[in-house]
Amino acid sequence: MNTLIDIIKDYYTLRDLKWPDIWEALAFVQTEMGEVYEILLAERGGWVRNNPGDKPTFTKESLSEEIGDAIMMLLVAGISRGVDPIESLKNKLARKILDKQKSPLYKNKEQTANITAAELTVVLTPTEVDSPDVIEPIEPFINIFDRK
Repeated sequence: MNTLIDIIKDYYTLRDLKWPDIWEALAFVQTEMGEVYEILLAERGGWVRNNPGDKPTFTKESLSEEIGDAIMMLLVAGISRGVDPIESLKNKLARKILDKQKSPLYKNKEQTANITAAELTVVLTPTEVDSPDVIEPIEPFINIFDRK
């Protein structure tokens, strides 16, 4: 199964792109965010701009694409330092959900510091935790992790 990280690496390889270091990738995040802002300004309208024919118009697709470019460059920044920000985010959300729910499985942060979303799915089942109000709020997050 190709992860998003694998797809990004393949994208760079197939397009024969230079792999940026963390500082360059973070600079590219800023340029992509500039494009997001430019599209949002176009949506509001009413601005007199230099070279108006050279400016983007607002569409949900163009906004989504530019936000996606900024996200990709954030991921590239992480990849360039050997980390997977997506997995780290999933794991952090899982730990915080356990903390917030005051689950009987949550004893202290050190014990759950390395729990993964997959482990959370296995651990938090109705047979393991008796209280349905602990399970219900957690299930939507688990389903997000399992989507392809």
